[in-house]
Amino acid sequence: MVAGYVFFVQAKVQPETKVDAPWFYSVDMADISTIEIDRTGEKAKFSLGDDKHWHIGESDGYPVGLDRWIGVDLLLSGPKSRRLIDPNPSDLSQYGLADPNLNIAIGLKNGNDIRILIGSYTPDGENTYVQIDNTNEVFTIFSGWEEVMTRLLEEPPYPEWLYDIEIETITQIKITRGNPDEGYKGIAFFKDKEANSWQFLGKDNQPIEIEETSMLKVLSAFETPTQVLEAYEPIGVAQYGLENPSMVVFVQTERLDTDEDELEEAVEVSQYRFRIGDKTEGGDNYFVQTERGEYIIADVFTVNVEWVEGIESASAEYFE
Repeated sequence: MVAGYVFFVQAKVQPETKVDAPWFYSVDMADISTIEIDRTGEKAKFSLGDDKHWHIGESDGYPVGLDRWIGVDLLLSGPKSRRLIDPNPSDLSQYGLADPNLNIAIGLKNGNDIRILIGSYTPDGENTYVQIDNTNEVFTIFSGWEEVMTRLLEEPPYPEWLYDIEIETITQIKITRGNPDEGYKGIAFFKDKEANSWQFLGKDNQPIEIEETSMLKVLSAFETPTQVLEAYEPIGVAQYGLENPSMVVFVQTERLDTDEDELEEAVEVSQYRFRIGDKTEGGDNYFVQTERGEYIIADVFTVNVEWVEGIESASAEYFE
């Protein structure tokens, strides 16, 4: 009797129909050519270049760092809507859309664009009210979509090899140069943080204090160079003179990293190596690769000759 009752009840229960969420909008990501993000006048733009890579700003700007960009264009090709909230709203202010927090313009290769207005969060904070410009309907989409767009604005996805060192944060410098067949020579500079002074290691590896004006001359050589991407992850780097670089520059930086959840300030330590290869054909630049931490970033870029030779000149007397 029990078995018959269970069978009868199960036969009456209809399987739950899963309704897939509708698309808020949908385009082929291969058709997207530009992305513009505007938050009350604070703007960011990304453009697809002729090299089929995305660039910050116009198509000749810095290429985006792939570690931060993977999936962004796919995300922009169309988020799925949680639900249609209001087909014909009479008051957009209740959704934060009378004065949107964020405006996103997705430019297409055919010259058209899609303009998306981002309003406030839903009461549970899990979704965001959105609207396509010049339409009536108000939808909600997962709030993580808006957060990704906001991060692109607040923290542009610059490539990892980009030199963004502030000389005030430098605490160590090591320079190695020479011919691999004849042996390398090196020099090291260290900042004594307690005494707030700089020292270098002499021939007998004993620290020698450097006068402030002399060290300022060395540090000034580390101002930001002009960088231009030469090749994305080339298979070999011998053609750039980077298998046995003529000079390797190591830089360590330290900066305070205040965490709101921590009572004490932490020190963020970063280490970089710049492998200097051959001069370019015109002689105006050098080929370079960057190491961050323990790995080499495969992309090859160029820096202006004045930057490389400025470091050589400022440190020359310490090699003698």
